Amino acid sequence: MTTFKLQQILRRTERNRAEPAEKAQPAGDLASAISQLIAEQVEARVSEALERQRDRLQPTGPRLQSLMRTPAPSSEPAPRTPAPSMPKDLTALIHRDAKGRAAWIEIGGLRFDVQRNELGRITRMVQREESPVLPPLEIPFKASAREYNPGEPR
Repeated sequence: MTTFKLQQILRRTERNRAEPAEKAQPAGDLASAISQLIAEQVEARVSEALERQRDRLQPTGPRLQSLMRTPAPSSEPAPRTPAPSMPKDLTALIHRDAKGRAAWIEIGGLRFDVQRNELGRITRMVQREESPVLPPLEIPFKASAREYNPGEPR
């Protein structure tokens, strides 16, 4: 007395049961020799790969011993690590515009422009790139150019 479900399961397992595949019989002597050579080569390569894998997984004696050896305890105390230095305090100056909103901020000598969205909320701060103030150029001049007389031709 089997139910319909059990019958379905039985049929499915019988269908899924793998039957051994039949070896194809080569049609001639040359074909059989080629297939035999291929089978030998495959078998040799597989056995070599398995050997290499086995050698890799089983470490050699001296190397294994060196890994298992523990260092000898020393009588000297371990050197003290230096105490971490405290970070420097950063000061931030907030420069405001006429409406009282932050226009730009100066933090540790760096200047950041404040960017806002359409609602007036701060979205990000971008570092302001300023070129350094250069000393005035020394322009060579003629002494006669300094002495200007409007009635005299140059």
